[in-house]
Amino acid sequence: DRCHLNGLAVQDGKPRFVTALGTTNTALGWREKKLSGGILMDVDTSEAVFTDLPMPHSPRFFDGDLYMLLSATGGVAKVDAKAGTYDVIQKLPGFTRGLARYGDYLFVGLSKLRSTHTFGDIGLAGRKDVFCGVAVLHLATGALVGQMEFIRTCEEIYDVQVLPGMIRPGIVGPETEARRQGLSLPQTSFWAMDKRV
Repeated sequence: DRCHLNGLAVQDGKPRFVTALGTTNTALGWREKKLSGGILMDVDTSEAVFTDLPMPHSPRFFDGDLYMLLSATGGVAKVDAKAGTYDVIQKLPGFTRGLARYGDYLFVGLSKLRSTHTFGDIGLAGRKDVFCGVAVLHLATGALVGQMEFIRTCEEIYDVQVLPGMIRPGIVGPETEARRQGLSLPQTSFWAMDKRV
């Protein structure tokens, strides 16, 4: 974990940009400048398009436009890599990680911050409105149009994906007995019959 490479934007089927929390080459070196050491790097040229970013994450292309998250500030940014500029289109009350699109909407993962030495000095750490959940933004305007908050059991989100057509998807974790009854394959899932039925 020398530079904390954490995100990849694919364009036309090939890697185009990556995000990292630092340019260091020492173990955990990125932590020293975590609030201002992040980069967005052009994979083709191996050059940093931006430096001094506040923990960039989850770069993605939507309709040819590049977006990234600025996790340490809760920012969602639209990037103009050619001009070397970006605009923060929304600031959200959480550590932003995970970005997906469905139709005209962006879905952004929000996390609470761990109260460790790693994240304790981030401005979001002291805010009372920070929560874990998913925010929904209107793609064209950046306006916040909805959000979902996890009240219990979940404090961090690392990525988000949209599951079209799913009404009530569930998550089976290692602590639930149900995990022993299912087999999940890429195209289907199988569940054991309940002996009580």
